[in-house]
Amino acid sequence: MTAVMDVVGRLTVAPTPAAVRAARNDIRTIAEKSAGDTGLLGDIELAACEAITNAYLHGTAPIDVTVLHTGQALRVEVRDHGPRNRPDGKEDGGRGMDLIRALTARWGAETSPGETLVWFEVAVS
Repeated sequence: MTAVMDVVGRLTVAPTPAAVRAARNDIRTIAEKSAGDTGLLGDIELAACEAITNAYLHGTAPIDVTVLHTGQALRVEVRDHGPRNRPDGKEDGGRGMDLIRALTARWGAETSPGETLVWFEVAVS
């Protein structure tokens, strides 16, 4: 059975360090409004920042972020465009995907020609 996901926020992030920082704050605000203070807001914020930074470093603009709520989980999707390295943290010494793996209940990466989607879910009630 597929869970129903309600979109609770969308962002388009410019490929600049300042925009990545601003997006981190925006995602925390969206998560807090939709999931409350679960004690996991810092994990959500950090995992989102890692996924956005990965898109900034290895992808091509625009970087689109969608935050969804399933009732049991908050899901963050980060989509970028263009060619990139593998989104599994094994290229160039970065460990962002390892951090996402450690902070979240589930995560994944999907690639198609010209696009990469990295997503993660954090359990909330």
